[in-house]
Amino acid sequence: MIPLFEKEVNAYLNISTGYENVDNKIEEYLKLFVNEKPQNEADATIAIGLPNKNIIINNKNSLTREKYKWYFDNIIYYNNKPLGSKPYNGLVGAFSDDHNYIFVAGNDIDGLIAAVKRLISARELFFNNFNKDKVSIIENTDVTGISIADLLRNPSNFPYYEKRGTIMFA
Repeated sequence: MIPLFEKEVNAYLNISTGYENVDNKIEEYLKLFVNEKPQNEADATIAIGLPNKNIIINNKNSLTREKYKWYFDNIIYYNNKPLGSKPYNGLVGAFSDDHNYIFVAGNDIDGLIAAVKRLISARELFFNNFNKDKVSIIENTDVTGISIADLLRNPSNFPYYEKRGTIMFA
């Protein structure tokens, strides 16, 4: 598959979901939209993970809590309140600290996949003006989150959903 556009962003990809096969598929997908570079050569670091799985997200969690009012504990918090407890809740947040960061997280794998989808569908927002803080949430009534959860949990896919560590799930 060849994208119909020029890749304009050099990104360091740090993906840690706890499922190596899923990490590899997300990385493969993102490489269709960004040029992967070492962190010191990248325009931004894209850190993707489930709560408490990604070291970069964990290290910046107190900063995002204090400055931007969103952070990750066992679930996602937005405006210092739980975003929701649905597995498909997710968040994409961008900010600039010592480097430009884009964080992508979900309450569970459903929300993480929905948030990755949101990052790419809103790439014009997130891949430009790195010095401007941005956030997009996937709350309880968000169609993207609901549709991802529905797809993952439908009867023909649910047996794979229960075996997330396998290549079949990825």
